[in-house]
Amino acid sequence: MPNLKIDYTHLKTLLMKVQWKAADVETNKIVLSIAKTLRQQQKVSKKDQEWLQGLNYLRESDLLEFPCEDLLTLNQLWEEYSQGHFGFRIQSQLWQQVSQDYNQFADLVGWRKGDADSWHSYSQLTFSLDAPKGHLPAAIFYAEESPIGWAATIKNRLDECFL
Repeated sequence: MPNLKIDYTHLKTLLMKVQWKAADVETNKIVLSIAKTLRQQQKVSKKDQEWLQGLNYLRESDLLEFPCEDLLTLNQLWEEYSQGHFGFRIQSQLWQQVSQDYNQFADLVGWRKGDADSWHSYSQLTFSLDAPKGHLPAAIFYAEESPIGWAATIKNRLDECFL
């Protein structure tokens, strides 16, 4: 995989300024940019390639190949500037804590309202340290306003990256 030369300066600035929502949106932009680069490298038909490039959300398969260096950098920035309150590793630990039950995980991080059919839309999330631990980053787990998940996949990819 070629070096993607991702610039994390803007994300770092947003996190330093405690602009959680803007930082979450920026994280999503970075992740999607990386995913689109990875999608361009896939050997698929021209029609499928156009469809893949048009996706504005993260697929589970995008996470499976996500570069460890970038995943760890994103996590480190979130952990550092939230004093360990937010980040992918925190989410991964919580995922394990609830025995990989997505509904319990979503309740724990505050993405669900308490029943299986009642999820918070992205705009209803809490963008402050008052949010539950692991609440952010969240945008990569949402398509538009609706949650799409992938908690198990990010946990597995983090495990691979931390080894």
